[in-house]
This record gives sequence, structure tokens and C-alpha cells, in this order.
Amino acid sequence: MPNGFSPDSDSSYRDPESFIKFANNEIFRILSPGAHEVWIKFKNSNVSAPLFSSGALIETEERKDLGPCILQHKKLDHISYPYEWTFEQLKQAALLTLDIELRLLSEGFSLKDASAFNCQFVGCKPIFIDIGSIDLWKEGDPWFAYFQFLENFLYPLFLTSYKNIPFQKLLIANIDGIPIDLMRAFFDWGSVLRPGIFKHVLLRSFFSCPRSYCADKNKSTFEKQISLPQKILISNLVNMQKLIEKIKFPHFRSQWSDYEQLKNYSDNDLNAKKSFVQKHLANQRGTVFDLGANTGEFSLLASKYSDFVVSLEADHVAANMLYLRCLKHDINNVLVLVEDVVSPSPSLGFSLNERSSLFSRFKPDMALALALVHHLVISRSIPFSRLIPWMRRLCDHWIVEILQADDPMLSFLREVKRNRCHQYSPQYFESTLQNDFKILDKTVLPDNKRILYCLGGNINHVLQNTR
Repeated sequence: MPNGFSPDSDSSYRDPESFIKFANNEIFRILSPGAHEVWIKFKNSNVSAPLFSSGALIETEERKDLGPCILQHKKLDHISYPYEWTFEQLKQAALLTLDIELRLLSEGFSLKDASAFNCQFVGCKPIFIDIGSIDLWKEGDPWFAYFQFLENFLYPLFLTSYKNIPFQKLLIANIDGIPIDLMRAFFDWGSVLRPGIFKHVLLRSFFSCPRSYCADKNKSTFEKQISLPQKILISNLVNMQKLIEKIKFPHFRSQWSDYEQLKNYSDNDLNAKKSFVQKHLANQRGTVFDLGANTGEFSLLASKYSDFVVSLEADHVAANMLYLRCLKHDINNVLVLVEDVVSPSPSLGFSLNERSSLFSRFKPDMALALALVHHLVISRSIPFSRLIPWMRRLCDHWIVEILQADDPMLSFLREVKRNRCHQYSPQYFESTLQNDFKILDKTVLPDNKRILYCLGGNINHVLQNTR
């Protein structure tokens, strides 16, 4: 680590040759002298300009005016983590990482680090941010980050594609990737005909050693015995690309994947709902949260008026469908995250500082809670007395949907809970609001079963909390 510097970012200290510092709301990367030499060679190579101009690598410039070995990166407004991504997002990030590695190899470079955390999403497009992981490669070297790539990318994709297992919670529990021993618990020799399982899981498991014994540049005893010509290495990576391109999201329905087709609203109600939301989004720029976004009907509506939309959906099938819609239509101001409002991404990593919690990273200007609150209060047992103060801490402005007593969905949810649930009614909701919000606008949908509210933060709440 260069003398006189220490990392400001608790997520960048693991690499002793390269770390992040923050200053004046700008992001700088401090390189060791050796890493700086690699940077100079890379910057002057034939592969550098295409990678930057295509948007594969984050915008970066050298800041010689600030001192030697200092780079400045473009600041990203929104940071997300692999355990929050949909299947297709992780797949896109995997393909980006492989594409960069293949381009680097052609010019004598390689990625020494293949962590999924090296990627971020600008809307629906992945971008590689860890310039410090670019290293020199010499003939005969394997790809030292191969095992890390398996654990961060391929194994989670296998679990969802082949076993219908959402990888998000597993990655929260395994922040450095899915270990081989866990994969062997899911895939035995009966899975040998699944594409990629024999080579990348079963064969690796047979020759593997514990992580703690493989610290020498990620080389296991088996890997140290291999010398790979560049042609063979490139061929292996191309085959990996083809494998990942063929891995498909499983075709099955979930609780919310058919939400838009179920016709929970009459046409009159749906049009009135859209009109109300549209009216209040029209004057709202900045960042909008769509909590319980389902397949994204109102996220996409918000994207037409807001600078940026963060769509939170706990159902990974519905969230994946929304991401594909954004990808298909090239909508780059919507970030889709697989998130449960009741159990959001926590702070993780060493000292609980490497990865920030979800709501500490995002500060929305407006939030949508459409067809959500009754599930939180009735199904998830979050009373209004807890929910509304949390809403106030998160955001000043909300559009909220509340069900009336005769709504069929409310009756169904109460029946499931055998009527052992917290108090829920529009009247009780309004009375509980008083200390935290004021009602700016309100409309009853035509069928008279649901009410929409536009809420603004109550100034008395601010005064009480500054005394």
C-alpha cells in the first residue's frame, strides 16, 4: 500500500495494490508503484481505448496534478450488489467480465480478480469498475481468477437455472461466492449431464483443496500443475461464454409473475390509478422508489418523469421479468433489485462495513407503495404504528394505496391469517399518519374499493426531531 494513504472505502481495502479514497464527492483510486506501471502499460495498449469507449470500463483518468499513482473514476449515483440482482443481471455481469478478460488476454493482460462486486449497473447495463484488478499476463499462466469467477457468477446461475433456487439469499450468506462444497450438496453425479456441471463442479470438487490452502494467487495444487498456452486459455473462456449464454432462467410461474394478467383491477380503476400516479410524478424529478414493483408497470411509468427509478421486488421471477423489459426497450434509468422491504439487504462483510445496507445507500425523493401496504400490515404483521415512522425516515413524499373493507384481496388476506392481524382500514391509516405526514391529495378509485393517497412529510415531525 502506498505510504501516507489509507482506504476510505471499507469495500476496497482487500487489494494491497489498489484502493479507493473519497474527496469532495469525487472518487479516486490510489495505486502502488507496481500497479501504476501496469496501468501505464494498459492505458497505452490497443485494448484500452475500445474498452473505455464501449462503456465496458468505468470512465477513468489519471490525475498527475494530485500526485503520482492517482486515478479518478466517474462517480456512480447508485450502488447495488450481486445478491440484489436478478438472474439476468448476474448473467449480463458474468458475460461482461468474460468479454473483458478475453480482450485483455489478446494484449497480454488479465483480470487478477473476478469478484461480481467488480461490476455495477447503470440502469440495465453492467459496467466494470475495478480498474485495479487488471494485471499483466504471461504465456503459460492460467486465469488465476477462474475459481473466483465460478463461485461469484457461474455457480449462482447454475443454482437458479438447474435447481430453481434463488441465489440472492445464498450470496448474502456467502459474500465471497458459493463455495464448491455447497455446490456438491446440490449437484451429485446424477447431474452430470447438465451442461457445465461435470467440468466446473464435479471435476473441480474432485481435485479441490480448501480455500485456506489455496492462497497463492488462487492457485490450487491441481492448478499449479497446469501451463496453458494462450490459444487454449482463450478457447476455454469462449466455451465458458457460450455456456453462460445458453443458461436460461427457469420457466415457471411465481406468486407475482402474472400480476398484470390477473386483472386485479377493472379498466376504470387501473386508468384512474395511472392518472393519479402520473399527476403526482409529473412534478417530481430526482429518484423514485417503487416498492413491491411486481413486473414494473408503475416503475416504467415513473421512468418517464423521474431522473431515476429503483424498483424493489421480493419475487425474483417478477423482478427478472422487469429487468428483461428494461433491457429489451433500452430503459437505462431503472435499476431493478430483488429486495424484500421487510428483510432488506443488511450491512455485510468484515466488521459489517464492507457492504452497506440497502436503505443506507439510497435516499429517494418519492416512493410508491401501490398494492403493497395491506401485504405488509396483514400478511407480514407490520402495524401502521411501525410502518409509518419507517416510511417517514425513508422519504418525504409517498403515493400509497389503501384497501377498503370490502375489497376481496383484503378479505382473502384476513381469512388466511384467521383474522388475527393488526388493525387495517383507511380511517385508521389516516389517523396514524398525523404525526409524520399530511395528506396532499386523495382519490377513491371508481369501484370504491381502494383509495390512493399522495403524502408529504409533516413539518411538525421535523421540528420535533430537531429539539
